Amino acid sequence: MGKRKRIGYGALDWIDNRNSQIWLQDKFLKTIEKLEPKKERKPLGDLAERPFEDFARFRDKQDRKSKLRRQQVFERLEKQSGRLSFFSLFGEDDPLRKAIWQWGETYHLNSEWCYEVALLSLQNWHQFNDRAGKRFTPPPFYGHPNYLGFGSLVMVHNLASMRRDSLNERQKALVDSFSEQEKRFVESFNERQRAFLSSYSLDPHIQSDAFSLNQMEGLIDAGLSLPVFNLLGSQEFKNLRDTLFERATELLERVNETAKKNSSVKPMEVGADEVNKHLEWAVRYQVFEESYYSIEGNKYGHRRDKLRAYARVRKGVLRILELVDLKPRAAIR
Repeated sequence: MGKRKRIGYGALDWIDNRNSQIWLQDKFLKTIEKLEPKKERKPLGDLAERPFEDFARFRDKQDRKSKLRRQQVFERLEKQSGRLSFFSLFGEDDPLRKAIWQWGETYHLNSEWCYEVALLSLQNWHQFNDRAGKRFTPPPFYGHPNYLGFGSLVMVHNLASMRRDSLNERQKALVDSFSEQEKRFVESFNERQRAFLSSYSLDPHIQSDAFSLNQMEGLIDAGLSLPVFNLLGSQEFKNLRDTLFERATELLERVNETAKKNSSVKPMEVGADEVNKHLEWAVRYQVFEESYYSIEGNKYGHRRDKLRAYARVRKGVLRILELVDLKPRAAIR
């Protein structure tokens, strides 16, 4: 294992570099989505043009040449070993591969993981026939190890309480691999809390309390929008909403308490705001081609302050690009 590369403090200090990198790559993509509407350069918009058209032709055309092309890709997939790479299944002269590669060059997203994201995004847009609400499909990411598949942990916990001779071989293997720590983790929550966490994860290692509470408040309001709740009076409705939010707050406190006992990684404390700021700097520089000076330097009048801002931005940008595995574009001030 290589040297640990810390992203930030507390919440952002993952236990391994790969987990850290995938999480940060996802945040990098979401920052592009957030900034693009106000920018002239349109990475998502352009991906939905020529590359999408080439992908649709690859999937939909039924002539002999197209069928042979798909067959070759599927044959390469069957032979592939190690980490799965869909982009590498396409030959160097393949039109779809060329279109994605050119898109990556245009927006300085010229790394293997970016090509994979582009291809998976095209596949989803084509499958669901929806480019209007387009979003990147991020690299597979499963959250903090202790919050990986809470629903699955509950399932195995339930299997462990059943008679062993009633289980099949695969279920027995799952039960045998169920550690005491995982058992204690599941049993830290009551049945209703387990049911909630199986559907909606609360991970204090990557989410602040404010974010989690806002997310749960949205879930409560969505549930209370059902017509049946119109039968309640206004005060009854308010009391029910307040009760649900109180229960959600109690659950979050329980999750935070359990996280401290069951993990070597501290729940969110400090660092997220700083990392998010550096992420935005990196996206503005790398993808939207803003200069180091223009990102922060315009806030200052004195040349010395501008130079300090330039150095601060450059350092933050280069660090983020290294962490997400992107080669910095040619430097300009």
